[in-house]
Amino acid sequence: MTYPPPLYHGDSGEVSATYRPAATEPELLYRSGTKVHYLSTGASTGGLFGLYRWECGPGVTGPDPHFHKTMAESLRETEPRYPERIASRLGERLRFIDLAEVTHFFAEDKLTYASVGGKAHCVDYSIAELEHRLDPRHFLRIHRATLVNLAYVKEVAPLPGGGLNLRLKDDRQTDVTVSRDRARLVKERLGC
Repeated sequence: MTYPPPLYHGDSGEVSATYRPAATEPELLYRSGTKVHYLSTGASTGGLFGLYRWECGPGVTGPDPHFHKTMAESLRETEPRYPERIASRLGERLRFIDLAEVTHFFAEDKLTYASVGGKAHCVDYSIAELEHRLDPRHFLRIHRATLVNLAYVKEVAPLPGGGLNLRLKDDRQTDVTVSRDRARLVKERLGC
């Protein structure tokens, strides 16, 4: 959060308030009996803020249903959008891979690969970048060098030292290791 620049630089204070008696009539009066008093409008503060006093009436108060529907629709639109496929570079060519087919991503020798059908395809993102770009409902980082598609987990087995071994549902029955510090989260996400 940042604050606006100071407007007063004096040493002795500034008298800039206006007096508004409590008995002043409200600027707005709703059918429900709610009253709105404009204590300090945006126009009177140079557009910096507005200050209002609301006195709610005995009837039903609050915005109309249309307002709530509009707010809900706007919130729905702000949900993050995640990619459905990822590019894999092979020389000068780009191949697009459906993320639903990726069993896991792994890093090896400073490169990151997407594993699809037991084959590794090089991608231009680090594991950390993929962790932030991909839908967390489907992909989970299980190790500093591995991100797994939860839909492809077939079996979970404990390892000495507190880690886990995940066997994936792919042609090779790939085993991937879950680091000890991520084992609890993986168990929670998998429901075990």
